[in-house]
Amino acid sequence: MQLIFDTPEFFFYDLITKSKRKHSIQTDDNIDAYLVSLLSTLATGEYRFNMTDPLSILYLQACQTHDSSLYRVVGDSSLLFLGFFPSQSIKHSESLYRNLGISSYDALQDRLFQKLAYDFDKAVQLLFGAQLLLEGENILPLRKRRC
Repeated sequence: MQLIFDTPEFFFYDLITKSKRKHSIQTDDNIDAYLVSLLSTLATGEYRFNMTDPLSILYLQACQTHDSSLYRVVGDSSLLFLGFFPSQSIKHSESLYRNLGISSYDALQDRLFQKLAYDFDKAVQLLFGAQLLLEGENILPLRKRRC
């Protein structure tokens, strides 16, 4: 199947929408938009995992410094590992990633991130469903469109 979309955002919006429908997952539109943005920045190379330190160490650093960007990195990474790259989370404890993600988003004290903390499991299911829909697809052309 040839995938033709104008932007990575449109591609991932379509993918998240299909995942919601296929798996009957109800989430807030703002969460969907955040997931679309997260996947788009990941696909285009704008988002890079900083995995020099384990997520638990980054979380401790965020707690000590109250650094919102670190909390967000931990939350986003946990969400992506559990939902979009589940084979990575199998190497570690899934419950650890879940707890780090929820706690990190909750610590941000922002309405969107509070919703993500509350609906973390649904967001993981959406990403997992999207990842299943992508199996066998080549999304590398999405990266080239941003250059």
